[in-house]
Amino acid sequence: MLRTRRRTQGFTLIELLVVIAIIAVLIALLLPAVQQAREAARRSQCKNNLKQLGLALHNYHDTFGVFPPGSFASVYGTYVSGGTDGSRKCWFQMILPYIDQAPLYNQLVPYFNNGTDMLSVPQSIITSRITVLQCPSDPTAGKVSSTGQGFVGNYVLCNGPQDPATSINGNSNGYKCNGMFYGISSTKIRDITDGTTNTLMGSEIIVVPDSGTDPGGCYGGIYDYRGAYYNQLHWGSMFTALNPPNTNVPDQIWNACGSTARTPCSGCAISSNLIHARSMHTGGAHLMLGDGSIRFVSSNIDRTSFQALGGRNDAILTGDF
Repeated sequence: MLRTRRRTQGFTLIELLVVIAIIAVLIALLLPAVQQAREAARRSQCKNNLKQLGLALHNYHDTFGVFPPGSFASVYGTYVSGGTDGSRKCWFQMILPYIDQAPLYNQLVPYFNNGTDMLSVPQSIITSRITVLQCPSDPTAGKVSSTGQGFVGNYVLCNGPQDPATSINGNSNGYKCNGMFYGISSTKIRDITDGTTNTLMGSEIIVVPDSGTDPGGCYGGIYDYRGAYYNQLHWGSMFTALNPPNTNVPDQIWNACGSTARTPCSGCAISSNLIHARSMHTGGAHLMLGDGSIRFVSSNIDRTSFQALGGRNDAILTGDF
């Protein structure tokens, strides 16, 4: 009789290790592609958020014939002419109906008419998160300040290519800046003589968590006012075009500023408010022009060109950027 011998099939240890190594290599090749695809989607969403903000600002202009003031509040402890005492409100509250936030706007209106400090508004109201004002690439997006400053967002408007403190304290106009938005600004499209396609209107910034400590002895490190829409004593809802996006020059916020490696900042007894355009996107940041269009501007843009974009009527036009 002939016997049929069956051979058991299986992997040797070496074959198994080779298969595992191949799988590991494939995963290593695939993960960056997946991450890039996700970041591309996040960048697209960020761009769309700014687009919606631009449309809201222009709809406000269509309704009232003027863009909303950059800030209604006092600046550096001094109430600017026409300011509504210490209300601390800014352009953010004014455009809420135009970004599908009419219910929130209606809750805030009773506090507008009597000059109430926005930080006195119930926390249940001012901590409402607004998705369109959050960059999906920023892990801290949607921050609600732990120090009672309310909802903090990633998008701010341009006050020009200068230090606002210099404009306020040294400018013959008292408090005016050369950008589209500043204290009690009332900019109309006709005022943008450089052209809306040559003038910055808004940008994204990186939101920073409150640190909860005060190493500087003057609130430095506890509060971070960048993107704080309900506390405009520090102009945290506006940025300067003094330096290009993602500059290494630290931001400066009067009397208080949290500091992290990704967003350099110095505060504590300074008299400047310099908040620069920053993003978590590689290579630059999304910026909104006066016509509402959105451009991704490189961090390597020439500083002089970027400053020219920040001014609304300096008669300095830029080429392609």
